[in-house]
Amino acid sequence: MNERTKELKEVNTLLTSSIDYASKIQKAFLPNKVEIKEFCDDFFIYHDQRDIVGGDFYSIIKQNNKIYVAVFDCAGHGVPGALLTMILGSALKSIVNENIKSPGQLLTYLNNFFKEALSNTEGYEVSEDGLDAIVLELSKESKVYNYASAGMALILISNQDSNIFKGDRKGIGYSSTPTDYKFTNFDLKVEKNDLIYLYSDGITDQIGGKGISFGNKRLINALEVNKNLIMSEQKNNFIEFFLKYKGNHKRRDDITLIGIKV
Repeated sequence: MNERTKELKEVNTLLTSSIDYASKIQKAFLPNKVEIKEFCDDFFIYHDQRDIVGGDFYSIIKQNNKIYVAVFDCAGHGVPGALLTMILGSALKSIVNENIKSPGQLLTYLNNFFKEALSNTEGYEVSEDGLDAIVLELSKESKVYNYASAGMALILISNQDSNIFKGDRKGIGYSSTPTDYKFTNFDLKVEKNDLIYLYSDGITDQIGGKGISFGNKRLINALEVNKNLIMSEQKNNFIEFFLKYKGNHKRRDDITLIGIKV
């Protein structure tokens, strides 16, 4: 019995060490946050995996006078989700060499990349290996931003009102998304001091309170009440509110929330 326990401890130590190292590799793919500052007044990034590694990912890609800020939610969490983020990281590295001109083109490229990368996987024809995404294009020269979505949404809060903007329902890389699918570009009219939030469903799907999911309405209200604060304080207040709502309920998924002040 003692010998068996010793073997299990050794296996557990080896697995934990491997996952910790995988976490370092995953974090190495994350971008330099400072680049956003050139294109907005203020910002924050809240990125928290449920496990040591996970399926949420974010990216910042600068090209000419534009920058693309994106949040990705790969299928699954933990190790399976993390493996998909490795494929995603490789794809994003290769995008730097492409002449990407819009958020929709970026998502279309990623869909083709995933389709090709996973095409040799047994059973891929009916698999659900893929990801959802939201990409926002920020420009120094225009008050009209562009965004494209693969099954995700963004929130725009102004002095007058708050709105959720959605896009295409198709995800990236899934067997149900055609290889030649073209993701749509949408205009997002903004004014000085408007607030834009990109987020993953790990927030809205989280069960809390009396067994009810956090939801979009509660998310908007939590962001609205802090809209006059600096972004770092907004982030801290949101985390406190979210964790209080979650309470003792089990954490369901990875979480990513990016806030940008125009």
